[in-house]
Amino acid sequence: EDAFFFFFFGVVFEEGLAPSAYNYSLLFNNSNPNSKDYYELDDGSKVSSIADSSDMFEKLVFNGVMATKLLVDSLIVKKETGEDSVIGIQRMQALTNSFVNISDFEVGFMIAFAIAGIIPFLRIIAVIVGERENKATESLVRVGMNRFSYLCSIFVFTFFQQVIVSLIFTLILKFGLFTRTNFFILFLFDILFILTLMAFSFLISAFFKTTKTAVIAGILIYILFMILWLLKDNIVVSGEAAGVILGISPLGNIAQMIKAFIVFESNGVAYTVDSFSRKVYNFRGTTSIVISLVEICVFLLLAVYFSYVLPIATKNPLHPLLCLKRKRKPLILPAALTAGNPQCTRNIEPEETENREKADRGESLSVKHLTKLYGEKAAVDNLNLEVFSGQILVLLGHNGAGKTTLLSMISGSKVQTAGSISIFGRDNIEDEIEVQKLLGVCPQGSPIFPKLTVWEHVALYAAARGVKNPEGEVEG
Repeated sequence: EDAFFFFFFGVVFEEGLAPSAYNYSLLFNNSNPNSKDYYELDDGSKVSSIADSSDMFEKLVFNGVMATKLLVDSLIVKKETGEDSVIGIQRMQALTNSFVNISDFEVGFMIAFAIAGIIPFLRIIAVIVGERENKATESLVRVGMNRFSYLCSIFVFTFFQQVIVSLIFTLILKFGLFTRTNFFILFLFDILFILTLMAFSFLISAFFKTTKTAVIAGILIYILFMILWLLKDNIVVSGEAAGVILGISPLGNIAQMIKAFIVFESNGVAYTVDSFSRKVYNFRGTTSIVISLVEICVFLLLAVYFSYVLPIATKNPLHPLLCLKRKRKPLILPAALTAGNPQCTRNIEPEETENREKADRGESLSVKHLTKLYGEKAAVDNLNLEVFSGQILVLLGHNGAGKTTLLSMISGSKVQTAGSISIFGRDNIEDEIEVQKLLGVCPQGSPIFPKLTVWEHVALYAAARGVKNPEGEVEG
């Protein structure tokens, strides 16, 4: 009994790598129940397609697939040139692609970028946490240096270092491998990758007190980035969403751009600015740039925010909402401290009229009911003290009497348990930034920066105090 079978056919055009490049697929099947979905090989196994077969050429020619392809190609030529053309076919040995397997090439580049990126990533963490650990940062803050300026100086210094490294790395890529790809595009994606890692290292640094712990955490996070990239084939979503999810990791972002560069190069097409919007393996250059810029801004903003509100990064953190001030918790002191020290009334100097006038003008350092507890032990016990402008005060006492603790609370490196400190009318906690600009403190263990000379230390601290010409103002 005769049967009629239907043939379903379609041409699907996809976005090409270049403006005048066409990428299309021929899709077809039929309603014949006896047609095979797979090709049978000699060993009995089945595959969905055959790459090399002696009779494959004849099958493509005589079953109409090749004729259909020639028709589509002729229409494309007519659209581009406006002229009719006759396109023929010729059987010839296929050439081996000079480029290595894309996956192998991608892995090699990922290793190179991962090694290049981890150096600035860990160095920034070590510098910020290390200077916090040895009190160097705190010493500069206590003489008026702004924390934001401190973070900016590290970022700018490291950035210019990495620009030089990225230029060298880009030159190697340009003249060694990606000869068609625009030099500045290679440099752009490399420096965005480095900047993203730098910004993230600033964020990590805000959460650690010790250098060793911070560096170990940084290494583990970096390994996690690599694992996320290695698990890219297990992402449950598909399409461009998968590319975006993978691109959130800095290593995943640069890996996808490397793959795009390889695809363009292996097809003899230059990757230019016009190629940014073209999708390669579900990822676009514009997507990469947007993700990088967003991450850089978010990471840096969070790093600055946490450096002001976390007690790890500062002794006197700001309120999480920034615009509000932290409320001091009411403290119930031990009974032995509430009545004050009965001996403190013996050594009170009579107040002079001149000093009273200075106090009225706010020209004094005033300490009232100052207390510092370590557990149940009081290092400073309900201290009252007032020093006026122009006076010199010497603190005498045996070891453990509380001299250093008192100066630490006045300078802001320690926060008092109870009581108040007013410096020229400004509260040491609520007006911390203004108070720091009025103080100069030389602690008993002066932190130093190993790579700076003596004069460079002087210039650094002078700059923190706003002295523009330290050479003209320092006598020596």
